[in-house]
Formats: sequence, structure tokens, C-alpha cells
Amino acid sequence: MKHEFFLSHSDDDLPLSLDWGEESTYRRFRDREDIFCQAVSLLLERRSRRGAHAPVVFICHAHGDPCSERWVIREFAPFLRQAGIRVILDRTDNGPGTSLIEFMDLILSVERVLVIGIPLFYQKSLPGSDSTVARELGRIVDRIRNDRMKDSVIPVLLAGEERTSLPRVLWDRVYVDLRGMENYHAQMFDLILQLYGLLDDPMVQEWRYHIQDGRPLV
Repeated sequence: MKHEFFLSHSDDDLPLSLDWGEESTYRRFRDREDIFCQAVSLLLERRSRRGAHAPVVFICHAHGDPCSERWVIREFAPFLRQAGIRVILDRTDNGPGTSLIEFMDLILSVERVLVIGIPLFYQKSLPGSDSTVARELGRIVDRIRNDRMKDSVIPVLLAGEERTSLPRVLWDRVYVDLRGMENYHAQMFDLILQLYGLLDDPMVQEWRYHIQDGRPLV
């Protein structure tokens, strides 16, 4: 079965932390994006043949920063869904009339939790905060304390620095770094490989190098 993966976004949907700089930098970014889409299409075909399980992920993010919210809703979540991953997101799964507590409890039952790190998230996670982020963080801590699930929380650093954008409990975790144009697509690809458990597949790792280097797939 042939899978066609594409990203249908505008530049406004991308993080402000990406510095376009010169026109040549922008062109390289778009060239990598084309290679990235080709690689994800091939990855989905390979996943289908190998029968790799598509996980359910919960996206934990802070409200109040329009740029990051727009990125999560219009870029990140659609990207994951198109890559065959079931996404739990407040905008689509916790609408009016639904239970906030039941929604947050999903953090304890999904297979992966993705924490979107920005300075506002860190501020809302501090002790004494009565924010939804702080309440979700309590469940994330419970998850990390569970030996069976402790490695299933993945920080995604979108803006700022590790210790000013991620809660303390995640400071020792390897994070997905989406702050720079040169690594943006390679890091997104690494995330998909991690979610599908294909990081040790040499073929898809070769595709990853093509994305990183901006070399077309043949």
C-alpha cells in the first residue's frame, strides 16, 4: 500500500524560534521538508509491512502563548495524525461538557506523553500554580515513578532553554529539539521513529541522514 505524506501548513504555523535569516536558509529548510515528507511516506509503507503498532499519544501543552498553541493545533498534531498516530489533544478531545479530570487521567493510560516545552509551560508548572499544566504534571510525575512507564514521557523543546521551558522532573530526559531550522525535520523524524519503535532500523536511519544533510532520496 502506497502512503503519500505531505505537510499542508503555512509559514505562520511554524514556531517563532525558527529564524529564517537569508533566502537560501529558507530554501534549504523547504528542501529538507520535501525529503522529510518522502522519508515519512516510505516509513509508513515500511511500518505497514512490518506491522509496527501505532501508539496513542497525549500532547501536554500550555495555553496562553498564541504561537505555540497554533503550532500544536495546526502543525504538530496534524503531522502526527497523518503519520498514523492517534493523538489525544485538549482542543479535540476535551470540549465543552466533557470531564477535565477524566481527560487528564488519560495521561496515565496512553502509551506516550509528549510535553511541549516553552517558557510559559515551565512557569505554569511551578509549585503553587493552580493551572491545568500543574495538574497534568502531577499525573506525569506518577507516570515517571512507574517503572513500566518511566521512559514513555518525551519532552519536545519548542522554545527557550531546557531548564526554563521544561519542568524540573524532565531535566534529565533526552528531548526532541525543534528550536533550530537545520535540525527541525530530522528531529521530527526521530520522534516518529521513537513512537513506532524503529530507531534501530538501519534503513530508516539512512533516510534520517538524508533529511539532515538535505540529500534527496533515490
